[in-house]
Amino acid sequence: MQRKYIFRAAAWAATAAAALAPMLYWQHNVLQTSRYILRHPALPAAFAGTRILHLSDLHGKRFGPGQSRLTEAMRACAPHAVVITGDMIDRGDGDMAAALEAAAAAASLAPVFYVPGNHEGRCPRYPVFAARLRAHGVRVLHDEAVLLRRGAARIALCGARDPVFYAPDASVRLPLFARELDRLLHSADAPFHILLSHRPEFFRLYAACGADLAFAGHAHGGQWRLPSGRGVFAPGQGFFPAYTCGLYRRGNAVMAVSRGLGGRAPVPRLHNRPELVLVTLEPEDGEVNP
Repeated sequence: MQRKYIFRAAAWAATAAAALAPMLYWQHNVLQTSRYILRHPALPAAFAGTRILHLSDLHGKRFGPGQSRLTEAMRACAPHAVVITGDMIDRGDGDMAAALEAAAAAASLAPVFYVPGNHEGRCPRYPVFAARLRAHGVRVLHDEAVLLRRGAARIALCGARDPVFYAPDASVRLPLFARELDRLLHSADAPFHILLSHRPEFFRLYAACGADLAFAGHAHGGQWRLPSGRGVFAPGQGFFPAYTCGLYRRGNAVMAVSRGLGGRAPVPRLHNRPELVLVTLEPEDGEVNP
């Protein structure tokens, strides 16, 4: 009798697994592009219609041979620039191949700007990875700013390393990070400042330091998303986090958060497909360019 129940339970488990497999494949492998139009009063009119494609948190995942499906999704966005906000590799294995394929594909489409996340900060091979990104034409930003120009107009693109690069102790590294962030955002003379930084939980700090638009990842969309659209858990924020995906505003500051492309086993993504984010910039009073 006991054996009969064991076989019955095993059969139910196999049936459930077979039913869930297509859904789990969809959740982890079918890319989604989220598109936003951002109007901002500080944006120079010359940058109207600028399309910025945001990638984050690949964690070494592949989307087809040579990142073919990811490449097609990026190409369909026709970006003017690509920004990457870290965790392209995992801290443990340091396998770079999938991340370098994605970076090379992005660099074939538009200028690419990258900042490292917490996983890169804990990966012994990160200096090698950064060097290889540069070899593919990626601009690696370690607490530095670049000016993007259109004619006489300019905007600043500032890239901050994750706080783990500053010190192993959180009580020490966070004040250092805040001080460096303030220096960084005031180092470039421009009317509009874009910030690349891995963690969305510091949005209040980004706004206070003068970021007009921040790009972040790290939250993995809350990993599991409820039917209401709310994420369940994010590192650095805990349960029911405030910042998981989409656009957030604080005064004139805006933060765009990506759900990310990959994830870390064994926790699956649920109602949370891998995401590319495309932000089109427009002046607040300008007409939307096609």
